[in-house]
Amino acid sequence: MDFSVALTVAGNLLYRLFARRIAGFEQAHPKQLYRRFINTLGEVEIGPETITVRYPKRAHNPLLVEAGFAWERVRVPWLHDRVLRFEFG
Repeated sequence: MDFSVALTVAGNLLYRLFARRIAGFEQAHPKQLYRRFINTLGEVEIGPETITVRYPKRAHNPLLVEAGFAWERVRVPWLHDRVLRFEFG
């Protein structure tokens, strides 16, 4: 399998998993998900133990909070085991 094809398949799978968590977007296409949730400005703060991603206030942020992303903490081994967390304005 070509590497770019493998990355495309993996990316589509990740979009599907992401969409399953967001009410009303379970059947959304990757372009729509990208436009509404991914393609946004934000701030990243890298601290000694955490990485915080802050999103500005947007219309779809309540859906991300409802999906549990505001409370989720993910340990990232390849970033010195820091914890990734999200904040929504």
